[in-house]
Amino acid sequence: MGLVVPLEPIPPGKSQRITVELDAAENEARGTYTLKLWAGEAGAQGVTLDGVTFP
Repeated sequence: MGLVVPLEPIPPGKSQRITVELDAAENEARGTYTLKLWAGEAGAQGVTLDGVTFP
């Protein structure tokens, strides 16, 4: 499981920088990934980000 900051919801229509931190071995962190952020409210849509890479 990872850590997502901020821990509070982002209001609809607003934007905010988030930080996602995960533990992974160096060989696991290589490649391109899809990051899916789930909405916390019923009926709300989440966000899917394609092409996520790690330094």
